[in-house]
Amino acid sequence: MQRFSKPSIIHLPAFLLFLFLGCGTSMAQQNPAEFPVLSGPYVGQKPPSYIPQVFMPGTVSSNRMPKHSAMAFSPDGTEVYWSVANPFAMYYMKIENGIWTKPRIAPFTKGLECSSPVFTPDGKKLIFSSQKVEKHDDEKNRKFIISLWYVERLNDGWSEPVAFDSAINDGTIDYQVSFTRDGTIYFSKKREGPVENRDIFYARLVNGKYTTPQSPGDSINTDLNESRLYVAPDESYLIFTRAERVKRIMGMYMDFHISFRKADGSWTKAQEIGDMLGEKTTSSWINVSPDGKYLFFTSIYPGRLTNIYWTTSSGILDNMMPYECIVQGTVEQTIARFKDIQKTDPGNRAIQEDRLNIIGYNYLNKKKFTEAISVLKIITELYPGSSNAFDSLGEAYMKAGNKELAIENYEKSLKLKPESQSGIDALKVLKGKQ
Repeated sequence: MQRFSKPSIIHLPAFLLFLFLGCGTSMAQQNPAEFPVLSGPYVGQKPPSYIPQVFMPGTVSSNRMPKHSAMAFSPDGTEVYWSVANPFAMYYMKIENGIWTKPRIAPFTKGLECSSPVFTPDGKKLIFSSQKVEKHDDEKNRKFIISLWYVERLNDGWSEPVAFDSAINDGTIDYQVSFTRDGTIYFSKKREGPVENRDIFYARLVNGKYTTPQSPGDSINTDLNESRLYVAPDESYLIFTRAERVKRIMGMYMDFHISFRKADGSWTKAQEIGDMLGEKTTSSWINVSPDGKYLFFTSIYPGRLTNIYWTTSSGILDNMMPYECIVQGTVEQTIARFKDIQKTDPGNRAIQEDRLNIIGYNYLNKKKFTEAISVLKIITELYPGSSNAFDSLGEAYMKAGNKELAIENYEKSLKLKPESQSGIDALKVLKGKQ
C-alpha cells in the first residue's frame, strides 16, 4: 500500500544600487516593513511540498535584491547565510533567545565582495567566494577574478577570513563549491582551450592537503558550461547547472542536472531536472538542507529578479535515482549493506521505509515489476514488523501476476495488522471470494 521562458538577469536601477552600497545596514533597515517575529526550524517557514515555494517572500526573496546564492543553513539549524549581488553582500540570520534575528551583513566579510556561502558538513567552516574586477578600457573585456575564503567556528563566533588552499584557489575557479563528509571538494573551473566554458572537478583531502583536481568524467562534463553545484555529503549524488548557450556568465541560460554515483565510483549520465522544479527558468544557485529534506535554488522569472525557492528533495532524488544506485550487486548484498547502515546510522535517508516505499511504487507504476519487487522486498527485511511493507510487496506480486507470493505477503501483512482493509480486499480478490 502506498502512503503517502528564459529571461536575462535584470540589473538594478541606480537608486536601488545606491541603497545597497551601505554595507553596514541590514536588510530589515532597507525594507520599511517591520520584520516579523519568527521562531522554529527554517526561520519559522511552513515546509513546502513537491511544488517549489518562494522562501520568505517579501523579505529574503524580494525583487529589490538579486540573489547570488541559495540558502545555506548550519548543520544545527540555528544559522542561515545567503548572498545578494549588485553589489555583492552576504547576509545572515541566527536564533537568539529562541527568535530568529533580522537579516544582517556577515561581520567577517569586511571589504570583500562576498557571495555563495556554504557550510562544510560538520559546520566547523563556512566557505564563500569573493570577486575582484580586473579593470579594462573595454567594458566587454573586463575579467572577474574569483577567490575562495573560509572562516572557522570559534566559541564566540567566527575567525577572520582565510584564503583557501592555493591548489584549488588558482584564479580559474567559479563562485560555488561543495564538500563531502571526508573533506573532498567539488567545484567548477575554466577548462583549457579557446572557449571560456567551465567543467566540474573534485579534489580529495589527504593529510590536510588537496590532491590534484580530477574530472568526474564525461557523464557530467560536456562541451557546454557546467558550473554551480551541490554534492551530497556521502557523495551519492551531484546537482549542477549546465548552460545551453555559451555566453558571458550573466547572460547564460542554465538548467539544473543531476547525476548519481555508482558503486564503482563512476557517475551516471546527468539528467536535466528543470521541469521537476516547477517552470523552466534560468537557474543559478543550488543547495540542500543539512538534513537532506529540502532543496534550495534560485530562479529568474520574466520581469523579476532572482528569488530563492525551496522544495522537498525526495521528489527529485527518489524519481531520478537509477536502480543500479539503489540495489548494488544482488538484492541480498543490498539487504546486508542496508542492515549495516541501520545499525550504525539508523537515521540515514537511504534506508528509510517511506523513501524506499515511494521508490518501489515508482517502478511499479512504470510496470518495472522486477525492480519494484526487489526494492519492496528489501523493506520487508529491514522492517519486518511493518504491515505496510508486506502489503506493498503483496501488491507488487499481484500486479506482476504471481498469485501465490501475493497471497503469502498479504497474509503476513494482516497478521501484523488484521484490520488492514487493503489486505482484506486484496485477499478476497486473489482467493476468488469477490
